[in-house]
Amino acid sequence: MHDHPSVAMPTPARDAVELLCTAAELSLARGAHDSAREHAQEAARLARRTVDGDWEVAVLLRASEVLDCVGEPGQAIALHCRALNLITQEHMHVAPPPGALAPTLFASLS
Repeated sequence: MHDHPSVAMPTPARDAVELLCTAAELSLARGAHDSAREHAQEAARLARRTVDGDWEVAVLLRASEVLDCVGEPGQAIALHCRALNLITQEHMHVAPPPGALAPTLFASLS
């Protein structure tokens, strides 16, 4: 799924990333934008170390929301693109059921 070596992220590390996301959101709510930015960036960086694409996407979307709110739209968009890439890769690796494409193909030829 990733273009870099990945290892399963142990639960304590996942918990740490979840705490970083929460810290980013709480910092944002308190108006501490620098702290929110740092926590969100670190969470997104650490999320790369997992093999669970769904979880990584969730972390990326949480971090991008914070980054957008603190005035970092370019970084937020980059994280959204990374999340979309993961989602796309996930769906491209799933083979459609046999015959699923045939009706669509024949319908377009009619």
